Amino acid sequence: MAAAQTAMSRIGGWLAVLSIGAGILYVLYVLYWSGDEVAAFELEPRGRTDELAVRLDPAMTPVRAILSLDYSGRRGGRIASYDVAIGGDAEAGIKDIFTESGIANDTSDDTSRSSRVRTQNINLGSFEVPLEAGYLLRAEIAPSGRVDVEAARMTLAANSAVWDARIIAGLVGAMVLGFGLGVAGRRSDG
Repeated sequence: MAAAQTAMSRIGGWLAVLSIGAGILYVLYVLYWSGDEVAAFELEPRGRTDELAVRLDPAMTPVRAILSLDYSGRRGGRIASYDVAIGGDAEAGIKDIFTESGIANDTSDDTSRSSRVRTQNINLGSFEVPLEAGYLLRAEIAPSGRVDVEAARMTLAANSAVWDARIIAGLVGAMVLGFGLGVAGRRSDG
């Protein structure tokens, strides 16, 4: 009987570990890995507004916007503030279909100065394309005085994954079942 309980505990433990690992991979897939790159732009990282044209259509929905910053200098703190907007064709009567502003931070606990160039990718979110048209990407990067922003890139990925409640519920259910089996197996052993 104890061998069966130990096996149940082991199976529960593996199920919990595998579901946690699958959950981490799912988060990375939705936030960064899914979709096909439809546009990539080098931006001026020195506080000037860049305007770049891109052609988008509804078949690309949802489109995910990712900002990548290469920086060096003081660690742990603000890297840069950003303001990004994707506007429509004025003749077609389309207003901004996507806007995002924020601050990119270095999450390191270390506050030392480093000359090593580090990269931070910021998932700005996803948006729908209402109709096929020429769109204008407007982006401004304002670096902090504590860091040197070496390069800034904006990437648009078409047909990116969105959160699916069924997948999330399945992963959570598998994790709870795994923990439950593990606890039940350990209680029976003792």
